[in-house]
Amino acid sequence: MSIYKIPIGPLVEDFINYTVSNFKPFFEGIAAVILFIHGIIEAALFIVPPWVAIPIVVFLTWRFASRSTGLFALISLSLIWNLRLWDVSIETLGLVITASLISLMIAIPLGILVAENRIVAQLMTPILDFLQTMPRFIYLIPGVIVFGIGTVPGIIATITLVL
Repeated sequence: MSIYKIPIGPLVEDFINYTVSNFKPFFEGIAAVILFIHGIIEAALFIVPPWVAIPIVVFLTWRFASRSTGLFALISLSLIWNLRLWDVSIETLGLVITASLISLMIAIPLGILVAENRIVAQLMTPILDFLQTMPRFIYLIPGVIVFGIGTVPGIIATITLVL
């Protein structure tokens, strides 16, 4: 006896193709906003040269953490600069700051809404519980399908880590 096999693969593929083709302007708008925010943050980070940024970070770390942490910051940031990894480190920092900022813009209003509205809380709790059980790199798959490979899906996947 054979059991009918539900064609989930072709159904999902059709759904993805339909979504990507019919909501392309929406996804391009999201990508444009994310890239705009990221461009501003990255440009601001690149304005400060390493020989200015390192002493500032070391002083703040020494002042608000400890002397040993400040010394570690001095050694590690100087090593990053010496190995000519400063630019890629600043790019990574820009991605993380962008994802964190966008996460805050999503999470604060949503958190207030969930805290103040019982119906929204009942709807959101199972969704958020399910999303927490998924491995984080799973969120890269739809991001790459919709936005392609690049900065935007990376930021979206990082947003899921921050949220």
